[in-house]
Amino acid sequence: MTKRNFLFIPLFSFALLVGCSKDRTTSGFDAELFTKAQRKEGFVYYNFSTEFLEAPEEVGHKSKYLRTKYNDLAATILDSNGLVVPGSFFPEGSLIVNEMSSIKGEPEKFAIMFKDAKNIYADKNGWVWSYLNADNTVIEPASRMGVSCIACHSSGNSTLMSDYFFAGKQ
Repeated sequence: MTKRNFLFIPLFSFALLVGCSKDRTTSGFDAELFTKAQRKEGFVYYNFSTEFLEAPEEVGHKSKYLRTKYNDLAATILDSNGLVVPGSFFPEGSLIVNEMSSIKGEPEKFAIMFKDAKNIYADKNGWVWSYLNADNTVIEPASRMGVSCIACHSSGNSTLMSDYFFAGKQ
C-alpha cells in the first residue's frame, strides 16, 4: 500500500462519517430559522396558551408534549379560539414553530415552517421546512425541502394542530 493510499482511506472515512452524521450543528438558513424559533416575543400560541399539550399518538413527531406558536403574521388567520380558520391560507412571511419536549418545560426540538416562496429551499407550496434540536443541531435541514414532513402535512394549510386538538379539548 502506498503512503498516499494509507492517508487517503482514514481521511475519506472521517469525511464520510462527518458528512453523513444525522445531527449537525445548524448553519446557513437552518441557523437563521433556529434563531427565529427560539424567540419568545412576537408569537401567538395555539389556543392562546403557552401550555404544552400531550401529543396524540398519530403525530409523527416522537415527543410526548408539544405546543405551537405562530408569528404575528401567521396569527392573522387564527380565529377567536386561537385555531386556524378553515379554508384560509397563511400569508408570505408566516412562521410556525412546533416546540416539542419529552417533559413539560423547555422545548427540546423545533419543527419549523416558514412561508417564503422565493426561498431556494421552499417546496412547491412556498414552505421552507426545518427540524432542529434545541442544542443547535439539525435533524432535517431546510435543504431537503420538507421531504420527511410533507407526507403528514399535506393539507392546504400544512398545519395539523387544529386537526388534532380543538379549543377546550386539552
